[in-house]
Amino acid sequence: MFKQMLMGLSIGTIVTLGSLSAWANEGGSKLQEAFFDAVGSDDPENVLELCDPRLREKIDAPILGAWMEALQDKLGEYQGMSDTDFETRHIPSDEGKIVQSKGTVHFEHGDAKSELTFCDELLTGFSVASDKLAGNWFEGPTETDLYQERGEKFIRKFLAQNQKGTVALIAPELLAVVGDKLPELMKTLADKTGEVTSVEYSEDKFTKENGGTLKVYYDLECEKGKFVAEIKFQFNGLKGYLEGFNFNPKTE
Repeated sequence: MFKQMLMGLSIGTIVTLGSLSAWANEGGSKLQEAFFDAVGSDDPENVLELCDPRLREKIDAPILGAWMEALQDKLGEYQGMSDTDFETRHIPSDEGKIVQSKGTVHFEHGDAKSELTFCDELLTGFSVASDKLAGNWFEGPTETDLYQERGEKFIRKFLAQNQKGTVALIAPELLAVVGDKLPELMKTLADKTGEVTSVEYSEDKFTKENGGTLKVYYDLECEKGKFVAEIKFQFNGLKGYLEGFNFNPKTE
């Protein structure tokens, strides 16, 4: 489920000569150590602090936290980089100082292949591959508060017929499905509910379907009655995307 998160930075000349190579590898080793120290801290924010803002936008802390827990559970504590299978590249780029560090990483319970890319000392991509992390390791986000908040925000924007605000919250795949019908969908439902007076989180349910699906349920108090809303999030990479919704009158 976890996919390599590289941002398509161009690769130029590779510096691998003599003492320059040794100097580059030493710098790359320090970057790897800083990254895995953050991963081993059990706090996703420590990893996010290393990230370029463009990468942060692609990561939800509760999913990153789940990945960190899986890595710790399967591989144990970070032990260091391989002395022989390790290289660092300094790559000329108009975007900034690009450093790519990759090689074998030793853990308490086995080895993994790590590849990190930095731009001006900020992490722009990372990949940690191991047979122990093969398959769908994802058992759900470490907590669902983030998705509860996103779901409530979507409900309020949708029923207020705020098209710009609604579009900003939904996945491109869902937008492609509703297309030009979105304003009509919002008006039709808003006419049935009237003004929203309260939105209360009820429960959520996670399944491993399609790489991970979270459904969040809400009880709505509206001008024209009570309703139940179901908001579906699909997980891809290290982020959850709002890919479905359903509103129904509440039955007592």
